[in-house]
Amino acid sequence: MNVRLDAPTPQRFREVVVRCFGLFFDDAKLGFLSDVLRRRADSCGTPVEVYLAQVEIGVDADEAGLLAEELTVGETYFFRNADQFRAFSDVVLRERMEARASTRRLSFLSAGCSSGEEAFTLAMVARETVPSPPWEVSIRAVDVNPAALKKAASGRFTSWALRETQPEVQQQWFTPRGRDMMLSDEIRAAVRFDLRNLADAGSDIWRSEAYDAIFCRNVVMYFMPAVQQAIIARIARSLAPGGYLFLGHAE
Repeated sequence: MNVRLDAPTPQRFREVVVRCFGLFFDDAKLGFLSDVLRRRADSCGTPVEVYLAQVEIGVDADEAGLLAEELTVGETYFFRNADQFRAFSDVVLRERMEARASTRRLSFLSAGCSSGEEAFTLAMVARETVPSPPWEVSIRAVDVNPAALKKAASGRFTSWALRETQPEVQQQWFTPRGRDMMLSDEIRAAVRFDLRNLADAGSDIWRSEAYDAIFCRNVVMYFMPAVQQAIIARIARSLAPGGYLFLGHAE
């Protein structure tokens, strides 16, 4: 049976989470944070107070990854909000190809990519629209959760992740593998995945005027307000003139 932690304990842990990840959890989520804190302390074989004191001093990369796995939301699927991908195909790609005619290079970012379905969808849509060669399309995908990125790298997905994917698209880019579906090597190779925290102002993802479009959907809303503002400012600087930002419908 779980023992309720003293009120200041989850609040102290919340401050650690804010400092490390910039994520926002209101008072209604303190019970959730208590559970996460207890699980991590148990996994490390230390009392809660000892673990909390340790992470208040500093969180190493391994523990940060394990905390990110506990704290972040990973719900996603291929062609989620299909109207946005139609806009990407019919408007964004065609306009950006006109703008980049001299270099024939396009660059896109999936920020908060989770297990990769969004970024791989971008790659599939780009393959249908952009002639390659002579065009070069770069898709970078970043997330703070190493477990999600490991799943993305595997290229193996359940049928539930393809619930909005048309049968002809599934036949073109996926192969049955047991009860799952295996993404083609061509699409997997089209996306570069990196472990990055969007709240990190010094991250190499924030290059000036680098991206023709950035997908950052259902991500910003989980950050503290000040962090949200900072992330949007970095996105604005990282978009090429005339570039596009896609947010979640709730944002």
